[in-house]
Order: sequence, then C-alpha cells, then structure tokens
Amino acid sequence: MITIAAVVLAVVALALVLRSVVVVPNGFAYVLERLGRVDRVLRAGLHVAPPFLTRVSARIPLGQQTLDLPAAPCTTRDGAAATCGGSVVFRVVDPGLAVSAVADFRSALAQLISRAWADAVGASTLLDSVDAVRAAHREAQPTAARWGIEIVEAHPLLRPSDQAMRQLETLAAGERDAKVTAWLKDRNKVPGPDGRPTPEQFAAYREWLDLEVRIHQREIEAARKAFEGS
Repeated sequence: MITIAAVVLAVVALALVLRSVVVVPNGFAYVLERLGRVDRVLRAGLHVAPPFLTRVSARIPLGQQTLDLPAAPCTTRDGAAATCGGSVVFRVVDPGLAVSAVADFRSALAQLISRAWADAVGASTLLDSVDAVRAAHREAQPTAARWGIEIVEAHPLLRPSDQAMRQLETLAAGERDAKVTAWLKDRNKVPGPDGRPTPEQFAAYREWLDLEVRIHQREIEAARKAFEGS
C-alpha cells in the first residue's frame, strides 16, 4: 500500500529531476553558475545540472544583436561642438566571458563605443571627424574581445551644432573657391572683383569637370574592351 510519505518522496524526487533538466533552445547559450561563479556554458540541447548547487545565470542570444546608443555631446579638436550617437551590431562569441568579465556586457559595450566615438571626434578636426568616428569601433574591438564580444559593425550619427555647420559650410566654400581659382589661374584668368570666382566661372568649372569625368569614363571603357579583346 502506498503511503503518504512515499507519495511525497516521489513528488520531491520528480521535482528534483525536473529542476535538474535544462533545455537550451537553438540560437542561445545558457551560462551555468556554481556557487556564484561561472561553471560552464550550455549550448543548444538537453542538459542535466545539479539543482541547488548550480543555476542558470544568463540566457545569451548567439546571433547578431543591435544596441542603440543615445546621442552624447562631444567636441572636435578645433573646438566645434557636436553630438554623436547611433547603433552598434555585435555578437557574443564567448558567453562565459561576457557574463564574468563585466557586470553587464551590453552596458559595458555601449560605454566603450560611446567613448571611442567621443575620443575619435576629439582627436580630429571638424572636416575629418565623420571619417574618424566611422572607423573608431575598430579601436574598441580588442577590448570587446576580452569580454567575449565581436563588434560586427557600427553606425555612428554625428550631428554638428548649428554654429559648427556654418563653420563647415564656410570651410567647404573656401575649398571650392580655391579649386576654381587654381583652375582659372591655369588658364590665365582672374576671379571676380571681390577675389572670388564669379557665378559664370563656377558654371564653366562645373562644365569642364563634367567633361573630364566623361572623358575619363570613355578611356576606362576603351581600356576594358581592349583588355577583353586581347
């Protein structure tokens, strides 16, 4: 005859068995802790883990993840104010490290990339800041790798302040004027009375530039056909 005690023991035994079974879905890795320390990483499939002594401390997606970074203020080397935010695409390649190396790998990665962007902006001028910030995540990759993270790509969004935009437009206009002025000098022509090229000279320069591009394209096409026919 089955006693109440036997039923209780059977229920407890079943609960322990169920508690010890861990099913990890595809595309995930579970980090198993033993007494507060990372014990092992469970990949997709069925696993048995001792109850009470171990616990699943983190469920980590193994595919690509996107982390949005809020815009933060920054300043270029030449004193132009801007904000920089965006997103970073990453993948956890070592779940055990991602959990043990830092308290929160997403937060740590966000701070790492934001700091890399700010440092890149601070080390560059307003004119070259866009290219610098686009390449900044490569400098952060070695640190992320120590956290078990691979940075796949980053998408920074640099927004200069209104004053910086006016400064940038002035610099761009100056470079444009210098190119047209040099083009006029090669043709023994002088700019307008105020020292700047006139609208007609700008138009003539653009026509010449378009013609040069077309000629260059024709030369490339002729060289390609000659190569294919050889």
